[in-house]
Amino acid sequence: MKKHLVIFLSAFAVLFFSACNNNNPMPLPAGLDIAFEPAIPTKQLSLSVGGTYPLNAKVKPDSVTNKTLIYTSDNTDIASVTDRGVITAKKAGKAVVTIKAANGTSKEISVTVTAVPVTDIVFDRALPGNPLPDRKSV
Repeated sequence: MKKHLVIFLSAFAVLFFSACNNNNPMPLPAGLDIAFEPAIPTKQLSLSVGGTYPLNAKVKPDSVTNKTLIYTSDNTDIASVTDRGVITAKKAGKAVVTIKAANGTSKEISVTVTAVPVTDIVFDRALPGNPLPDRKSV
């Protein structure tokens, strides 16, 4: 009887410790997603040079414990993004901003940056030989 008890306890110990193996951590939930609040209607964003846009991305569902998001831009000369998800338009062109969650789920936003258009030319003072009033629009 003792022999069977020893074998049983040994087998139980092996099964118990192999089930507690920390080399295989629990996987993150498969239903993890990245949501924007307020929602972005398309995956495209247009900004003028110097403009900024906060993405306000969040990991969903709310019950996920690791809510870390990593923000990157494929062309930081055109549009940069902070670690808090604020995009800054630097010069005219296109860039792709990627938001990645801890489990590998990611979303991309295409950013088009346009130059600020010139809408008027103003003289600070009248030109010599042309007596225009100060601050006159042409």
